[in-house]
Amino acid sequence: MRQRLSLAAVALFTSLTLAACKTPGSAARLRAADGSPEAASAATAAQAREAVRKALHYLFETQVKEPDQLAGPVRLEGEWASYVRGSVADDSNLQALYDSNAFVPMFVTYPFFLMDDKGLPAGGQKLSEMSRRTLKLLRRWYLAKNGEVNFWPTIAGFHGPQQIAEALPFARLLGPIFDIANDADDTAVYYVTALKMDPGSVDKDFPKLFAGWLDKDRARRDEREAAWKPDGTGAYMTWMSDEDKPGNKHPIAFKLANNVDCLVLGNVLYAVGLNRKLNGGAAEPTGYKESCALAREVIEKKSYPACALYYPPQWLFPYAVSRAFRDGGNDCLQPSMKPLAQEILAAQKPDGSWDDVGVYANLPADVQSKNPEFRGDARVYSTALNVSTLANVGVAEWPDPAAARAAIESGVRFLVANVVKDDGKEFWQGGVFFSSSYQTVARWKSRPYTTAVVLEAMVKYLRHYGDGDEGGVWKLTENDVPSSWLIGEVTP
Repeated sequence: MRQRLSLAAVALFTSLTLAACKTPGSAARLRAADGSPEAASAATAAQAREAVRKALHYLFETQVKEPDQLAGPVRLEGEWASYVRGSVADDSNLQALYDSNAFVPMFVTYPFFLMDDKGLPAGGQKLSEMSRRTLKLLRRWYLAKNGEVNFWPTIAGFHGPQQIAEALPFARLLGPIFDIANDADDTAVYYVTALKMDPGSVDKDFPKLFAGWLDKDRARRDEREAAWKPDGTGAYMTWMSDEDKPGNKHPIAFKLANNVDCLVLGNVLYAVGLNRKLNGGAAEPTGYKESCALAREVIEKKSYPACALYYPPQWLFPYAVSRAFRDGGNDCLQPSMKPLAQEILAAQKPDGSWDDVGVYANLPADVQSKNPEFRGDARVYSTALNVSTLANVGVAEWPDPAAARAAIESGVRFLVANVVKDDGKEFWQGGVFFSSSYQTVARWKSRPYTTAVVLEAMVKYLRHYGDGDEGGVWKLTENDVPSSWLIGEVTP
């Protein structure tokens, strides 16, 4: 639940949820037969190509392709699975529940933008097929008429977590808890998705949506912000609704404070930059300079991940801000890229991985969850994020180019060695990627999302993205995709 919950609401949610509920592979590194660096790189590249095929196969097989099922259980065409569970109390037996939300399909399709399947036979253009389903899903269930986007869909009059409502019938009576406002985060990522998939459909003035919700002249403040930023920064806030502003008819749940989240900030900067780059949008819309300045300050003071109220992962902010810099073309972030890369390089483990030292990264009850979909520690996810982050930062900003290249390759080897094989499928399983504002209440994991982050890392490695190959749109051939894609006809 993205909204901040009162203690009473938390307790109620916990009691209802509890009442309703009456392994990574070897981390061994690949080695070339003759031990030479050249042969090792060739072997790693071959394994990375195979990992791309595995990831593409898994993502195609697991996207919901059937028409929307709006009850028992809800499944929406175009989405991928994510699961949510919480730990307000001892919840070692708590079931993780399937959750339909906008975040997962938008982020799963992101690495598809690095590839082009138009040269494949019509039946093999599965990337385009998956992307079409995702855009249709977002526009049908999440995009509001005013251009804003929400985390959860509204189905049969209920706005909120549909699957929790089915498991816990009383949840529908808790509408105020779940009836969260539209938010800058999902709205920003939607426009990134639309700009990549269907740029002609995007109004170049959409950044005005964010300008009404800036960190200044606020009616209330989130007390947790004081730990990492001053008041009145002028940066973009999370919620597209505020507590006591004139004309506000959709308050934050329980009328608590709006807030600034550094990860949300990175995603908004990315959308604004991409709009300028691809759509002729304003170079510096209201709030842009202030948001860039705050993002740089976060890196300088190493305020992440504490500055991310909805994203526990240690390495997700570096990924988001590096993406805003490189893919979004936000040069205002350039001064912070070298220290960011240095921090990442210093944290890599001898086996090529990165772990997450955050409080919610590797909770034993999460890692060993009774739900297979929710298992897994943080290392695969953290490693995939940091491989892509280093590639995004690029050779011009690497403090030590040789070390950065070695770190990327070592990270790729770790990922290749840690593919999970289960129930006839191969995929990557990782840690928590998202949470409620109070992170003990609810946390999300997703096999498809983790697999998509690994896919992005593999593609950027293979395309030498760190060295500036932005001709990096990979024109796929029949040798680059699963053989099963070349059999049969495309699904409408």
